[in-house]
Amino acid sequence: MMARLVDIECIVKHKTDRAVLIDDGDTEAWLPLAHAEVETRGRHALVTIPEWLAQEKGLI
Repeated sequence: MMARLVDIECIVKHKTDRAVLIDDGDTEAWLPLAHAEVETRGRHALVTIPEWLAQEKGLI
């Protein structure tokens, strides 16, 4: 069974080799890059992550 994915419109505040710190306007959260696909759009980004991770980080 595949995990459900969600897209989060956000700003990338910091990035390391293993994680990214995002701010969606309400919540800041560190996301492991092993579970996140980050598509930057200038200053903004679209981050695609599994629904369980978005819930765990308080993003949905």
